[in-house]
Amino acid sequence: MSLSETADLLTYQLTVALRLLLAGNGNKVLRVNSGGDGFQVTDVTTTQSANKIAMTGSNGKVDPLVSDADGTTSGKVQLAGDLGGTATAPTVVTATTSVAGKVLLAPNGGTTAGQAVQANDSRLSGSGGSLGASAAVTAYGGAFDGDVTFDTGGATPTGWTKSGSTYTRTGGDTQYKVVTFAQDNILLDFAGFVSRCRSWNPTAANGIGVINSGTNASGSTGGAGAAPAAIATSSAGATFYGGSGGGNGGNNSAGSAGTSIPAGGGYGGGQGGRGGSASVTNVATIRTGGNGGGGTATAAKAWYYGNFWSMIAGGLLAWRNGTALLQIAGATGGGGGGGTSNAGGSIGGAGGGGGGVLMFAAETAAFGTGCYFRAAGATGSNGAATGAADVDAGGGGGGGRIAVVIGAITGSSLPAFQAPGGNGGNGAVSGTGYYAEGGSGGNGGIIEVYVGTNNVGGTPSSDVSGGSVGTSAGTVGGTGYVAPTAGTAGTFTFGSGA
Repeated sequence: MSLSETADLLTYQLTVALRLLLAGNGNKVLRVNSGGDGFQVTDVTTTQSANKIAMTGSNGKVDPLVSDADGTTSGKVQLAGDLGGTATAPTVVTATTSVAGKVLLAPNGGTTAGQAVQANDSRLSGSGGSLGASAAVTAYGGAFDGDVTFDTGGATPTGWTKSGSTYTRTGGDTQYKVVTFAQDNILLDFAGFVSRCRSWNPTAANGIGVINSGTNASGSTGGAGAAPAAIATSSAGATFYGGSGGGNGGNNSAGSAGTSIPAGGGYGGGQGGRGGSASVTNVATIRTGGNGGGGTATAAKAWYYGNFWSMIAGGLLAWRNGTALLQIAGATGGGGGGGTSNAGGSIGGAGGGGGGVLMFAAETAAFGTGCYFRAAGATGSNGAATGAADVDAGGGGGGGRIAVVIGAITGSSLPAFQAPGGNGGNGAVSGTGYYAEGGSGGNGGIIEVYVGTNNVGGTPSSDVSGGSVGTSAGTVGGTGYVAPTAGTAGTFTFGSGA
């Protein structure tokens, strides 16, 4: 074959090969025959490896146009949006409130903005493990007062006085770490001070009581109201009040009214009962009983903010700073009874003191049998007729206000919660033709209990009953006679997360 013929043949073969190559849409390759006498077109083949991925189309052949990768298809990844850096060193952008990206983990206790707190951060577990430390300090105190043990055979803890197995707080609000009891049947009177702790009664001692109740009337002397909190004042608009005192019995005169809660303390415990009146046939004037103290109508919620949990979690220091998250009062005292006599010198019975406000919060608490919280209205005293005297009884004080917040309850039992109204005292007469009304009962109080985890189960018992009426004596139903009334029931609210 001549040189020109050989060139023509090669030109023809090359033309055919190029046409076949172009027809392969980039999935063919042009190869020289092994003998060097021509060309051939073959399919492109690839082998996938650990760091090289074959990009193929739907026909299974290599696709020179690589698409973006998605959840099911391999492809190119663009370094844009959530990704930055270079192909050899790609990076994930840091997340912000408006941009998705990687989340930076904070070290234990770290406070750098933009870093997420890890599960093992110490701030996520207080002593009971149910709340973060910062939140627990707000709700349950900072444990600044350390541990305390009430032991009737040992030294009296600082800030308390002791009488038998009853301890009364004198040193202000408490923020204990662990509160333990060496014996059963110990009674703590917080005297209106707020009590917070991280662990309460971990040994689940029995019969542990917490009280802030009014004092019973004695003869013609009205009972004292339960102690107010350390921050209470007598000025209008103050945040927190204890119970008010009962009225004195009248000395041949009308009885005195129970003391009212100052203006602005309208959201509180039960209303005190009215003292009874007295009448004799030869004395024209009926000696009326005093009214129960005023100012605790539950409809008057001055500056009311949420519930007790909101108040405690919002920080008890807010009270001292005067921000008044909640204006709250205890119960009012009962009115004293009128006293009259045709011989003079007759004195009516007195009204009992109102229950106070009992505020208690614990991160964890355990209770044995017979444990309780009590803020009760006190009882009015009975009339005491001697000779020709005609006297009557004072009304009972109203029930108080209880708020308890517990993160987790353990132990064998649930505590009882009690805020009953005080009972009216009985009337008494000597002779005939006149009467002595009994005292009216005080209203029951208001109780709110919030528990995060109730490991005991069930609902605690409660007593918000109104006080009973005192018995009238003599000729009841005569001119001017007004029958005493029983106190109305208060309210009990129990909320549990589990």
